[in-house]
Amino acid sequence: HPPCTYLSNVGVQHLHKDFCRWIKMDSARVFFMKLWGSKIKKVCIENPIPHYYCGLPDYSQIVSPNLFGQLAMKKTCLWLRGLPLLKKTNFVKIPIEMKYRHPKRGTLNGSNWYHMLSPKERSKARSTMFEGIADAMADQWG
Repeated sequence: HPPCTYLSNVGVQHLHKDFCRWIKMDSARVFFMKLWGSKIKKVCIENPIPHYYCGLPDYSQIVSPNLFGQLAMKKTCLWLRGLPLLKKTNFVKIPIEMKYRHPKRGTLNGSNWYHMLSPKERSKARSTMFEGIADAMADQWG
């Protein structure tokens, strides 16, 4: 799990506001590539959808917690080597009526659950690995 703060598509908007973020992005990319280029036979690197500027290789698969029994959506990329694609275990349809009211953003659906949190809480919550995905990894690859 390389730190995603500087690699994620969500954070790309901040690159042009602070030059230091470009340096941190490059360091995060170097760390990612060390993991990816290692001689370990079975590798799974998990991160959100990356932005173009970081120059990461193409991911192998995108998963979401609702494919693994959880009532949430969050696109998560997997870079796999020596492992099969992760198979969904318990698809949960996000009900259309599952809506949240946010004072500034209006109505949000199940995929925007994190907008209900403060910016500090949101950052921590979005970086958390969902248990359903982790259980599927352990069961299928363990």
